[in-house]
Amino acid sequence: LGIALVGCMTGLVDSTSVPDPSIEKPQCTTGAAIGGATVRYAQDLRPILTRVGCLASSCHGGDNPSVNFSLETYESMFAPGSGAILSGLCPIVPGNPDASYIIEKLQPNPRTGRQMPDRRPPLSGEEFQLFVTWIREGAANN
Repeated sequence: LGIALVGCMTGLVDSTSVPDPSIEKPQCTTGAAIGGATVRYAQDLRPILTRVGCLASSCHGGDNPSVNFSLETYESMFAPGSGAILSGLCPIVPGNPDASYIIEKLQPNPRTGRQMPDRRPPLSGEEFQLFVTWIREGAANN
């Protein structure tokens, strides 16, 4: 956590912060299309995650993802990592971008750590809006 890797979503919490076993892990569910989806996970979002380095094995890909938060697969994106657990949040709340921790982390001044992608330029407004819209539309595996 305290180690910042280029393009990686590190910095969620400091390196000494380990989720307390007494903290209840939030129950997070995968998405379902609400209808008329305009943003597609595979076509629109996954290429962004790849381009900015989030899927690298040194970040949120591979067998040992940073802060135990994997962006490797659609399903793994919904399992909260250390930062989300400490905050009692789900990384993605289908239909509700405002409650989705990933949206907070993609913006300046998240409640913990730094804006993502770490040590890289932030997503463009258009790229950020794709994530917001996808979540608002139900965060489907499309």
